[in-house]
Amino acid sequence: MRSNHLVLLSLAFPIAVHGQNAPAKAFREWARDHVHPITSVDEDAHDDADLQTLNNIIGGAHVVVFGVPIHGGHEPLAMRSRLIR
Repeated sequence: MRSNHLVLLSLAFPIAVHGQNAPAKAFREWARDHVHPITSVDEDAHDDADLQTLNNIIGGAHVVVFGVPIHGGHEPLAMRSRLIR
């Protein structure tokens, strides 16, 4: 009986992995056309030309919300400071 379960698992695993790759592939394709590189998160960046795309996206919005992927990390805090500046 155990060998039957092993066969089912070995057949199901590649199917499950393939199913998980489909959303990742779709995201990579979407991101390729929608990602806008930012040169630095630090406030001492020489100019803000890399943020111009973000300014175009935000436009005349009165409220803008940015998510924080991790709390307490240097980069998210530095980027938030740069955006607010």
